[in-house]
Amino acid sequence: MALNPPEYSVDHIPVLIHNTDTAWDAEKINEETKTKKQLVNHPWFKYFAGYTRYDLNEEVLGYLKPNAKPVKFYLKELPVDVLADINLDTLEEKSALCRKDIDNKSLQKTIETTGIQMDLKANLKAFKNGIDKIENLEVESRIGSDAFIEEMKRKIGIRVMADVGGAVRVYCAALFR
Repeated sequence: MALNPPEYSVDHIPVLIHNTDTAWDAEKINEETKTKKQLVNHPWFKYFAGYTRYDLNEEVLGYLKPNAKPVKFYLKELPVDVLADINLDTLEEKSALCRKDIDNKSLQKTIETTGIQMDLKANLKAFKNGIDKIENLEVESRIGSDAFIEEMKRKIGIRVMADVGGAVRVYCAALFR
């Protein structure tokens, strides 16, 4: 079996620019991703899917508007014990749901609903622990503190925090493949 070369530089610094950042040239991206095949093979999509381990290379930077100042989240590797704690908490909560004595349809609906909530919780933990620095967004609190989390809720919102935390988990998971 032939191995594919990595789609990132081995010495890159992982940086995430959220997909809703207005710095992205959405018109250019939409023009180039009209079909599913075009989308899944597109550099912008591969970047967000984590295939590039969030390497903000020249190809990906080409999809930013000229002179744009996007908010950049610099991701950091989580220690194995922290990543395990985040992931095991979620796994244990899902396992506990499966042990409940309820019918299968109710169980499935409960797992789907609470699974989303558990992933949100895990992603927010990863956000709190997995951000090294933030560029182009004024941050008054110490990164990783409870005050930082509250400040980010006000400035960028839970959705962006959860998405960035999810990227931290994807980035760290790739380290163990």
